[in-house]
This record gives sequence, C-alpha cells and structure tokens, in this order.
Amino acid sequence: MDGFRSPLRMGITIGALFCAAADVLLELHFLSGMAVFALGHICFLAVLLRLSALSLHHVLFFLLLSGAGLLFHGKQLFRTGRPAFPAILYGLLLSSMTAAALAAFPASPMAAAGALLFFLSDNMICLRLYRPVRSGAFSACILLFYYTAVWLLCSSARFL
Repeated sequence: MDGFRSPLRMGITIGALFCAAADVLLELHFLSGMAVFALGHICFLAVLLRLSALSLHHVLFFLLLSGAGLLFHGKQLFRTGRPAFPAILYGLLLSSMTAAALAAFPASPMAAAGALLFFLSDNMICLRLYRPVRSGAFSACILLFYYTAVWLLCSSARFL
C-alpha cells in the first residue's frame, strides 16, 4: 500500500481533518464551522472529480440536488435571521460534491454513499435552523448519518 503518496488518499484525509476541526468550530461559531466544512467538501470534491471527471451525469445530479435544496429550503432560509448567502453557497458546494460522488459511483460506491449521507445530514441540520427540533431521535439520526458519511468517505480511500 502506498499510504499518503496517493493524492486521492491525501485529499480524502485532509477533507476528513477539516470535518473534524469543523465539528469543534461549529459549536463555537456557526459560520466558521460551516466555512471549515466547506474546505473539507472542496477536498472531497477534488478527489471525486478526479474519479469521475466533469461529466453530464455530474451536471445533471448537481442541478437536481441543488434545485431540490433551493426549493425545499429557499423560503425558510431567509426567515431564520441568519445570513442566507453563505448557506446557499455551502448548499451549492455540498450539492456539487454529492453530484461528483454519485457520478463516480462505479469507481467508488462507498464514496457515493458517504456523500449522499453527508447531503442528508446537512439538510437535516438546515431544517433544525428554522424549525428548532428538540428531538433526541432527530439529533441521533443527524449524527448517525454524518459519522457514517465520514467513515464511508474515508474508507473509500483504501480502494483508490
């Protein structure tokens, strides 16, 4: 095994480290945590684009995911009192990373599953921003999806 000499493995590792740092920052300052998560998504996106290249599938998946996100969250997002622009940019980046993973499905099904779970967990967090949910089960689902997503993305590096 060539360890970190593979740029794809290094990209996944750096993305996971950004996610770990973002977990802490999110509790201290939401926008800072979101920005560091965005850096992690950029790392994951770079790896996934090398696996799938920019294809018609990626563009179609991106349009579907980002369109659904904007339709689902659009009206509510402006009512939260939080800056909507960073959230929209983050959503577009998350949609692009997820779309690239779905387009790379044949090459890395684990990364595709991980990116999809990341997409779901982040959208559930967005729901909680404008409808505070105090359900332990809801929070547990977010964490289960998120940690499984990161594990799948990191595990996919073994096969790259």
